[in-house]
Amino acid sequence: MCYKKGETAPTAEDILNEGIPADNSETSIQRAIALEAETCYIIQAAVVSQGRYLLSEALEMKTQPVYENDVPVVKLKLLEKASYRTDNEPGNGNYVIRLASGEIGKDDLPTNIGDYLVRLDLYNVADSDPWNATLPAGEYHAGEETAQIGCWDVETTNVFTRISSDPANGVVYSYVTGGTVLVQRKGDTYTIDMDIVMEDGEPFRGHFKGDIIFEKI
Repeated sequence: MCYKKGETAPTAEDILNEGIPADNSETSIQRAIALEAETCYIIQAAVVSQGRYLLSEALEMKTQPVYENDVPVVKLKLLEKASYRTDNEPGNGNYVIRLASGEIGKDDLPTNIGDYLVRLDLYNVADSDPWNATLPAGEYHAGEETAQIGCWDVETTNVFTRISSDPANGVVYSYVTGGTVLVQRKGDTYTIDMDIVMEDGEPFRGHFKGDIIFEKI
């Protein structure tokens, strides 16, 4: 688990329940993406063995400054909508999340020039409690098939950008065809980091942290 220095340190139980799972039978590579520049972070791992919870030593790191050609991280401060359903052919859990960097208008699109709206259409195993569904932590990637576990649907995962005040043509959008979405969870609070690629090859980096309650539809 990766968290900012100064935040409440997780317990071993927290990490095992809400962190990103890893196979301890072989070397496991975990990534932290869309971190803030020049910021100190703590990385910790946990294991359970014979009923005992063990917590690793804290590893402290500091991210580098942002340089001219780096892609800035867009702060997605607003949860516009979150829903959960299973009405797809395999019956997998479908988690749809709409995150915005600013105000959303009556047309469900960004109001202010320069603002973004990201629609994530993620799939994982169906939740055993659909009325209180939780999105599993881990990495998500572009799916090659519909409703593929651990993936997003390329045809319905988009980034919308307000480029002008023109009510008819002021918002452009692009499909998300590559990259990684990293999900971490502590209770109802999610940290979602995006390091993704648009259909035209343009990169996008986004960050959201906040509570998400999924509406069953």
